[in-house]
Amino acid sequence: MTTRFIPAAGDAAQPAGEQNLDELRTALLEQRQFRIEQLRELDLVSSIEHPNGATLEEVTAALRTAARTALAEVDAALGRMEIGEYGICQDCGADIALARLEIVPMTARCMPCQRLNEAGAPDADADPA
Repeated sequence: MTTRFIPAAGDAAQPAGEQNLDELRTALLEQRQFRIEQLRELDLVSSIEHPNGATLEEVTAALRTAARTALAEVDAALGRMEIGEYGICQDCGADIALARLEIVPMTARCMPCQRLNEAGAPDADADPA
């Protein structure tokens, strides 16, 4: 597998390897399960009649959209793990710092590319992390 990690400042002694990958995979699988359960619960809530009707429906729809987006990001990260591209920025090809992956394991961008994306760089996809 060609998965790469680069230590961030303060991470210099942290060895990159399969243990890191296993821990990150576990974190992603836990997040995946959480999002699946969240979507099930939201489906149950939306099927119940509520006196506030439209307001609750709008909130539920927004939560469902956010959960589906997060689930898609987790699935994409797991897919990158499978093909050996996890830990590699999808925009510039640079290594993503291990510390960043530990905080946001589904991220697809290094910090410089994420900053450009958040600043509104053209042709950039949304990545909340």
